[in-house]
Formats: sequence, C-alpha cells, structure tokens
Amino acid sequence: MKEYIYFWYDHMMLRGTKVMEYVKKSIEEHDWKTFSLFKKMLDVGDQYSTKGNKMLFFPNYIAVYDGEKHYCIPLTEENFKKITANEYECG
Repeated sequence: MKEYIYFWYDHMMLRGTKVMEYVKKSIEEHDWKTFSLFKKMLDVGDQYSTKGNKMLFFPNYIAVYDGEKHYCIPLTEENFKKITANEYECG
C-alpha cells in the first residue's frame, strides 16, 4: 500500500497555535483551497531557496513510500487528495 506523506516545516513558529491546527486540518481533510491560502500566506522560502528566512515553508512535493521504493511527486491539487499523512518538523 502506498503512503503519501506531506512534510512541512514550521521551525516551531506555529507550535500550539490555532494556525497550526488549521493547516493540519486542511491537509487531513484534503481542503486544497484552504491549504493553498495558508501556503501562500505563510511560506517564506524553502531549504533550497536563497530568499526568505527558510524557517517556515511548505514544499512543492509529496513523499511517496511504496514498499521498498521511495520517491516524490509534485504538490498539485490532484496529488494533494492522495495524502495519507502529514508531518511537521523544525526545519
């Protein structure tokens, strides 16, 4: 069975806030519209970016685990619906 995991990074900036709850809920409920709004408002860069503070970001890919195979797929509305879990990390 394939697992589709979305890893996002908050560098502990959202911990314990309503915003974090809403972001998690939007992912768990596959609410693309709400998630996209949060991504646009909160995403300040990514680990490979030369702009932004790289502390809070939402990658444009989803990790896929299929038995022994691991790969990534683009974060699109269609693929977003496939997400089976999401995890947030310090960054």
